[in-house]
Amino acid sequence: MRPVCEDCGSAAIDWLQRHRILAVFIVVAVPSLLHGQQVATDLNEPADVTHITAGPPEADGLSSARAIDESRVGPTGVESPTQFIGSLLRDQRTIWTSPVHLFNAKNRSKTLTTVIAVTGLVFLDPKDTPFFRRTTAFESFNHVLPGKATQWGLTILPISLYALGEIKTDRYLQRTAQLSVEALIDGEVVTTLLKDLDRRVRPIAVQGKDFGSTWFRDNGNGITGTGSFPSGHAVAAFAIASVISHRYPRRRWIPLMAYGVASAIGLSRITLCSHFPSEVFAGAVLGQLIGLRVPLGR
Repeated sequence: MRPVCEDCGSAAIDWLQRHRILAVFIVVAVPSLLHGQQVATDLNEPADVTHITAGPPEADGLSSARAIDESRVGPTGVESPTQFIGSLLRDQRTIWTSPVHLFNAKNRSKTLTTVIAVTGLVFLDPKDTPFFRRTTAFESFNHVLPGKATQWGLTILPISLYALGEIKTDRYLQRTAQLSVEALIDGEVVTTLLKDLDRRVRPIAVQGKDFGSTWFRDNGNGITGTGSFPSGHAVAAFAIASVISHRYPRRRWIPLMAYGVASAIGLSRITLCSHFPSEVFAGAVLGQLIGLRVPLGR
C-alpha cells in the first residue's frame, strides 16, 4: 500500500497535467488580480474620482494623484512634448539604476520571491510548452486574441482615452492616457534591450523537441528585440493596467478589468506559442513595476 502523501502527490501531478491551461492561468493571472484588488483597497482617492470619464472634482476634494499632476505639469494636468520627453529620460535613469535598490531591506523579500518564481518557471518551460505546441484546444481563444490585434489594441487604447478626455474636457483622463503612453514606451525600451541580450528562441520557432536549449540562439538583427524573454505584450499590458488601476482605484471593477484583460493577453502569448510561461510571468512583473513605480513615482 502506497503512503497517503505519495497518492496525493501523484494525484496533484495528474491534475496539473490534465489542467495545464488552468494552472498557467493561475500562475499568470491570480497574482495580478490580487494586486488589482490591493490597489483598489490601498490607494487613497476621493469618492468623486469614480469613473473613467469623471469631471474635475471640487477644489477642496482634490485627490493626491490630481495634486501630483498639478505640481508636476501645472493646472492643465497634461505634459507638454518637452516635459514628456524629459519624463521618459528620467524614467530610463530610474529603471536602469533600480537594481541597486532591489536587495535593500525593504525590497529583498519581494525580489527573492520573484527571482525564485521566474527561475522555477524557466526550469518548467521545457515540460509545459510542448503541450501548447501539440494541442488545438485554444484555436478559438487564439483567434480572439492574435498577436497583431493585441499589439494594435495596446497602442490604440491610450490614444482613445486621450481623445475621450478631450471630448469630455477631462484633464485627469488625458493625463492617465499620457502616463499609459509613457509606461508603454518605457516598457518597450527595456523589453527590446533585454530581448537583444538574451536572444531566446520563441517556442513556435523551436526545431524538434529540444525546448531546453533556447537561450542565446536567436540570430535576429539585434535591433528590434527579436529574442523572446520577456514577453513584450505582457510588459505593455500590465504596465497600462497598473497605470489605470492606480488612477481609478475607487471603482473596484476597473482594476479587476484592467488586470483581467492584461492576464488574458499574457495567457494568449502562451497558447499562441509566442512565449514560454516564464516569459509572460516575468513580463507581467516588469510591466507592473514600470507602470506603478516609474511614471507614477511610487
